Amino acid sequence: MTIDYRGPQCGCGKSGCIEVLCSGPAIARRARGRLAEPGCKDSIMMTLSGGNLERVQTETVAEAFRRGDSLAAEVLKATADFLTVWLGNVIDLLEPDVIIFGGGIAELMSAYFGHIREELSHWSISLGFALPKEKEQPLMDKSGQVLQDEEHEAAAL
Repeated sequence: MTIDYRGPQCGCGKSGCIEVLCSGPAIARRARGRLAEPGCKDSIMMTLSGGNLERVQTETVAEAFRRGDSLAAEVLKATADFLTVWLGNVIDLLEPDVIIFGGGIAELMSAYFGHIREELSHWSISLGFALPKEKEQPLMDKSGQVLQDEEHEAAAL
């Protein structure tokens, strides 16, 4: 789903898709772009990557964020803003009862779920239902069996 028609081209061929703007590789790409700007070299991300921009990955952004890096926080906030636009479109189209973010990105972005919740009213006209509170849920396979891998969590927004 395109959320920024002027955005970068996605692997699917469209411009500004949710994947090219919010996936793990997109977060790393956005971080590398910001780190290349003047005055951004003092970020913890540069230390974690040994000073090599090409070594900055999503995990680098996550660790820098956990350590209080303001540039990593800005990169993740930009991702949250894109997620909010996308989520507003999904809500207007489908009017879901619950929204679940899963995987490592969900854990990383969970610090911004409150921000997303606050901004949704600007991006959705179908907010007539109450958004449930955030809560962690176990990861399940297609048959509904809870997977025992604690690394994989899902967060419901």
